[in-house]
Amino acid sequence: MNNKSVQNFHHGILAIIALLYSWATIYNKPKAVLFSSIIGFGTYFIYRLAFYQPVLNLKNFKISLKIKPSKLDIFFVLIVCIITFYNLTTNCVFALVITGLLSGFYFLIIQHPKFKLKGIRSFPITKNVFLAIMWTIGTIILPVYFVGNLNIIYTTIISRFVYLLIICVAIDLRDIKADQKAKTVTLPTWIGFKNTKLTCLILLAIYFAFITQLPEIDTSSSIPNAEQLMYYGTGAILGLILIYLKPKLERRIFTKLLDGCMLMQAAGLFIISALKIG
Repeated sequence: MNNKSVQNFHHGILAIIALLYSWATIYNKPKAVLFSSIIGFGTYFIYRLAFYQPVLNLKNFKISLKIKPSKLDIFFVLIVCIITFYNLTTNCVFALVITGLLSGFYFLIIQHPKFKLKGIRSFPITKNVFLAIMWTIGTIILPVYFVGNLNIIYTTIISRFVYLLIICVAIDLRDIKADQKAKTVTLPTWIGFKNTKLTCLILLAIYFAFITQLPEIDTSSSIPNAEQLMYYGTGAILGLILIYLKPKLERRIFTKLLDGCMLMQAAGLFIISALKIG
């Protein structure tokens, strides 16, 4: 596959992960499939901005795209917008729009006659925290807001955030050589590969600390505390991957391993939710 196909595939995987996370949160609720699909499609289109490269020119306050969207992308965006506005409440649509716009800032290139910033991506650590926050909002907070009466324990939200933050930081390890050549400041280029891995492992310890505080969500499940077991298992696998990561690994291997962790947890939680209802 060429670079464009690889990028499309990667964005598609991220969209599926977002859909599964969201659906697992509100599995048995009305319009859960619809809402989760909107989250999935929204995630895909947000990440497509990395390819289209939106630019805000501060000289004339004009926003443009370096690469024009394909007709197929425009068609799907229109369809998703129509479905969203037709089926969801005004407050829910407003929350989705605000979340989408905020997420788009990650890829927004800001140009000025005296400087150029690649959006939030220009700020190390901040960009990782921002990504993890937006993923947490999209996959757990927005679904709960959509349902309106679902109780989510704060430890669930924090553990999701920390897990995603670890992956967002670890992803920068993948690009450390390219970032060093381009003189782009990231956590790995700032403190080094080994220290960044250590940081991720410390965050993983914090993740496990929050997981131990998760109550048994459904005592009627055939597997007691199945969600907690899934969180433990995917956390352990992520830890092993972090230990395994080396600077010499190919970029695609980094991506597959870290995307795989997210996909495994999202799919696992979705399956557990489905089995409970079944």
